[in-house]
Amino acid sequence: MEQSVIFRDRQELQADDLSNIGAFAKQSLDHIVADGIQDGKGWVDFQVLKSSTAEVTVKPGRLYNGGAVYISTSDVVFDLLSELPAINRKWVAIVAWGQEVETDTQPRDFLIDATTGATQAQAVTMQSLRKAVINTVVGVTAAQPAKPSIDSSNTVIAWLLLSPGDVESITLVEANTLPNLAVEQDRIDDLQDWRDTVGPRVDSLASDIARLRAEIEQMGKSRLIEEVAVDVARLKELTFKHISTGYTLAASTRSFKVIATLENYAEANHDLTCTIAANGGATEIAPGTTSDEVLDPPVDARDANHKRIRRTFTWTSTQITAAMSSVRITMNGATTSALDTFHVAERVHLAF
Repeated sequence: MEQSVIFRDRQELQADDLSNIGAFAKQSLDHIVADGIQDGKGWVDFQVLKSSTAEVTVKPGRLYNGGAVYISTSDVVFDLLSELPAINRKWVAIVAWGQEVETDTQPRDFLIDATTGATQAQAVTMQSLRKAVINTVVGVTAAQPAKPSIDSSNTVIAWLLLSPGDVESITLVEANTLPNLAVEQDRIDDLQDWRDTVGPRVDSLASDIARLRAEIEQMGKSRLIEEVAVDVARLKELTFKHISTGYTLAASTRSFKVIATLENYAEANHDLTCTIAANGGATEIAPGTTSDEVLDPPVDARDANHKRIRRTFTWTSTQITAAMSSVRITMNGATTSALDTFHVAERVHLAF
């Protein structure tokens, strides 16, 4: 205890001396709670129970505020029948705040004449009580009701949701409860155990990342790695599509040819098609005929089935139904294996 009253033999005793015995103890307890537990607001032990269709009972408990402890020692019953909405729903808060009151009224004799020793009886309060006052804050009825605003001096114990004819739900506000030191210590112990297990692994991540970076740098410069990644991506592709820029023709025409020279082309494994779009249109026009001419074998031929050919795609007025003054060429190629590719060595077009 921070302060105490000193009593001596044959010393005059005054009323304040006796009052200070309790006042000093209360002050010290307030400091212990505020300094060692929590200096804000919180509640302990309150329970809110539905005691009938439109009635709830708040069981005894304690309210903490700024180190001071306020107590509710008996059940507090709220009859909410008059608050039940006719339609829709509304929120009601069960709140508590602290109040110091004088209680325990008793008859006591007071000295009124020091010479004669005459006394007079008076009824006086003998106890100063820190009382936890329990009350309600009622919200507004709505289809999607909002919770009412709560004064900063109040602590919410529970939220009640009222519907027509019933208290629909009771939700205790656990976030406003006072932390229990034993429970918090258990949680700290659990976190410390986790830290002891996982911490060394997390701490080693920086060195692991540095080691991985050094290993990657030994594999080659980042540019080389990017090139390898591009090559690998290309190996995974089984098709390609090339779209040319738009060409403006010297004169309008309805006859057109595209001639492509293909190397290492195997008819069984490969495919190449061509379409055109006329006059900036979006419609792709397929050729009327496609013909192949086998050329001298490529220098790097894989086998006899892989040839060097000239493929000619031809469009006539049957396909080009209106005079064409500009054209865009699209070529689509495909292979059955990423390890067996062909090459478009040359492409020319003729308008006639």
